[in-house]
Amino acid sequence: MKATAPVTSRLLYVEDNATNVKLMARLMKHRPAIELVIANTGAQGLAIVLATPPRLILLDATLPDMSGEEFVCQLRKGMLDAPPPIVVLSADALPHRLAAFTLLNIEEFVTKPYDVQHLYEVVDSYC
Repeated sequence: MKATAPVTSRLLYVEDNATNVKLMARLMKHRPAIELVIANTGAQGLAIVLATPPRLILLDATLPDMSGEEFVCQLRKGMLDAPPPIVVLSADALPHRLAAFTLLNIEEFVTKPYDVQHLYEVVDSYC
């Protein structure tokens, strides 16, 4: 029987694209100590964070029910303590988009398609 590593960190991935979710699930299999939790909408992600805060949030910048910026603002309004670190994932790395998230004091902005090694470094640094 193969021993599995105990889960030491919860990572919330807020993403509505099924292909991106599958990719992240495959990537996180290489991080067995991380429990990957998926939310397909901003509202679902907010509910998960408020119920059981994860160690890190990976946030798609464009969700079906709200923008990434709106998600960050609502999360910070709803958290009594400091919210978990937020890393935004987006293919839209235009200067105005980066500036908008920078003003919200997110921890990092990672562009799609991912540099997998860089993504692992980011996840490892928080988890």
